[in-house]
Amino acid sequence: MIYGIGIDSVDIRRIELIYDKRPETLINRILTPSERKQFNEIKKKQRKMEWLAGRFSAKEAMSKAIGSGIGKTFDFQDGEILNAPNAKPMFYLSEKTKSLLPSDIKIHISITHTKTTASSMVTLDKD
Repeated sequence: MIYGIGIDSVDIRRIELIYDKRPETLINRILTPSERKQFNEIKKKQRKMEWLAGRFSAKEAMSKAIGSGIGKTFDFQDGEILNAPNAKPMFYLSEKTKSLLPSDIKIHISITHTKTTASSMVTLDKD
């Protein structure tokens, strides 16, 4: 049974403009320490911006699937997206956020990019 669905799109250039002005502020706000490590391993700036915009979009989509939006209930640091060995993105939630959801919740995530846009969809599904 579907518990929640969230979709988000972001202009990669918008993320890049913020990054160019305040890179550390943006990275520390959006990414967890594990995500920052992955981000720092990316060499090309365009790919870094696509990746960062994708994480931003995915966390926004998660907040919508939960039904809270980004804020007090779910913050960018309350979830992290790490890649499985096959490169599939996996969304891991903080204990705080997990406690707000049914224990049998399953998370499905898709992140895609064009040259200018990063989009994500998150589906929360429960047995």
